[in-house]
Amino acid sequence: MKKTLILLAIVSAPVVLGFLVPGMAGSGQETPSQRVFTGLAFGGEGVFAVGEAGAIRVSDNNADSWQVVSSGVEHTLTAIEFVTDKQGWVTGHNGIVLQTLNGGRSWQPVQVAGEDHPNLALMDVTFGKDQQGLIVGEDNLILATRDGGDSWSREVYKAGRFSSIHNAALLLDSGHALIATSAGEMLVRLPGEHEWNRVHGPGRKALLGMIDLGSGRILAFGSHGLILETADAGATWNEVKATSSANYLAGAHLGDGSVLLVGSEGMVVRRHAGEAMFLQDEHLPPGTLTGVVEGQNGRLLVTGAQGTGFLADNDYHFAGTDKANPYTGYLLTRALLHRPEVVQLLELNTSSFRRSFGDAPKDQASWVSVSVSARSEADDVLTPAVFNDIHQLHKALAEQRLQGKLGLLGVMSLWSEDQTHIVLDRSTGTHHPVVSRSRDYSDEERPYLEKRIFQSGLVGNVVSEDFRSMTLQAEVDLSEEVNGNAPSALVSFFKDYQNSFDAQSPAYTVDKLEYVSLQKLYGTLPGAETGSEHQDTPTQYLYEIALKTADSQRCSTEEALRLSADLENHLSGESLDGELLSVAKLFKYNQVARHDGNWKWFSADGYQQWYSRGVHLFWERSSCVNPLALVIGKHGAKDAPGRISEMLGQFEEAKALAETDKSLNLNVYRLDRTAVTMH
Repeated sequence: MKKTLILLAIVSAPVVLGFLVPGMAGSGQETPSQRVFTGLAFGGEGVFAVGEAGAIRVSDNNADSWQVVSSGVEHTLTAIEFVTDKQGWVTGHNGIVLQTLNGGRSWQPVQVAGEDHPNLALMDVTFGKDQQGLIVGEDNLILATRDGGDSWSREVYKAGRFSSIHNAALLLDSGHALIATSAGEMLVRLPGEHEWNRVHGPGRKALLGMIDLGSGRILAFGSHGLILETADAGATWNEVKATSSANYLAGAHLGDGSVLLVGSEGMVVRRHAGEAMFLQDEHLPPGTLTGVVEGQNGRLLVTGAQGTGFLADNDYHFAGTDKANPYTGYLLTRALLHRPEVVQLLELNTSSFRRSFGDAPKDQASWVSVSVSARSEADDVLTPAVFNDIHQLHKALAEQRLQGKLGLLGVMSLWSEDQTHIVLDRSTGTHHPVVSRSRDYSDEERPYLEKRIFQSGLVGNVVSEDFRSMTLQAEVDLSEEVNGNAPSALVSFFKDYQNSFDAQSPAYTVDKLEYVSLQKLYGTLPGAETGSEHQDTPTQYLYEIALKTADSQRCSTEEALRLSADLENHLSGESLDGELLSVAKLFKYNQVARHDGNWKWFSADGYQQWYSRGVHLFWERSSCVNPLALVIGKHGAKDAPGRISEMLGQFEEAKALAETDKSLNLNVYRLDRTAVTMH
């Protein structure tokens, strides 16, 4: 059965999302990216940030801009610490340890892991007085040095029944050493001793970080709102109250005596000097924060799921974003996934529903876009009266579907179950509807609705950045298509609906219908094929990079995902005329969900342990993870296929993939948009 999608769109110009050129050799100016960052620290050349795929950034102007620094590795980097202005250390996955002796201008790998733990994820590094240092990680790992890092040895202790991940380490001037673990334990080593003592935390919630407050006072924090404090260097702990139960991932002791904690979904809480409780800040960022330090003039510098940024004028600013380009970091990945053309392309060939019923892959899809705007210039689509009236349109389409009219197969909008706001929680994550379907919404809910829409990656796809537009989608049977145009019954429905506006007086208006078609090209380069004579906007092309062989008997999920991650790094280091989206990016997010929302696990390592079929539902073909990546071309760009083919050839040669079952294929899809008259 051929299908189409009705897009009920309150459309302004689509958001043009930025593209990163990461992993560059040497240094360069930071640009918009999908990079997630996990750690932050001051060093000799400024403030440094580390993150996924070996990313290192440095800013010497209080985070106004960032420069790319080569790390020489492609694994996720988890933590950074400077011992002096010149000497610094970085830890990462796959046993990665890097050192700089020139203030961070260059980094070299250091061999610290033994044969029994060469590929473990290292989660933190810290140094104290007398040249003592610690590196901690998964599988109960503790590496210690007493000569400033010239030599390292593994320290053991009587662990619990199950292996634990050591998430953070701290060395005090008093000689006390502390380690926070995923098992909710605090390991404490007294001055001059070698044995570690286990202290159990309440509820066994994961501990993720610590802050040295001075004079033996330490604040520890972790998942599900856990905050602990000690005044005796870790001998005893008391729980501290906060107004949020978010996962706290990082913190800072500020110059005014207050303590700040940041965490999941953009939560920021603060305890002022002399106060007992942490209170939520009034102004919050849209995405998870993983690092925070106090910069010049009291400015907060941050890292997180949205990249690198700072707080100024009660607003968070992230590198590469502006009003026209609101997304970066992982939120950019979410936004790309919510593009209607991306959803349709993935569903053409990879839908598990189609496979289960034996349907052959499709090479064409079409949908109708209906542009709607608020009737009054004083309103937008999130004004309650307008918003609730658009909800009635959703209900009308849903009723048509239930009655079997117009060939509707489904309706998707902010009110449907398909549109969910994904919040990392516990081991699997929770999925909340963006909009409550049980009741109308009011002005009091608007700030929360705006944030959920943004966090879900829906700005520019479902709702425009100025909130003047919105998108509802309804899938229909394409067999009713008329000479390549929209089904006549569907057009008549919207004509009648428009004509009834005077009597109904809704708070919005339908502006136009637009017919959109997505078609796979065979043997024809973009620009040479014939388009629709009624086409109103420049043609857009999408490029699918897939394995030529997707034999389920020979398919390895681990190999396919690792290949996708390598391909992502290769293409990200080149100049593409579009945006890149890989299945490896979704896998990295799944790693975080599996580890209590700890973004230090945003990594392409460990596929065999944490691959979740639900995360990659659209990316599977015959039980194989395929395609590996998509490139969403810019409007009117026609020369990208040759460039992408050349880059894929270079990648295949470097990886020795030619003539193997891992060789790659480039499929090109054409996207056309044509206006439909309603008069």
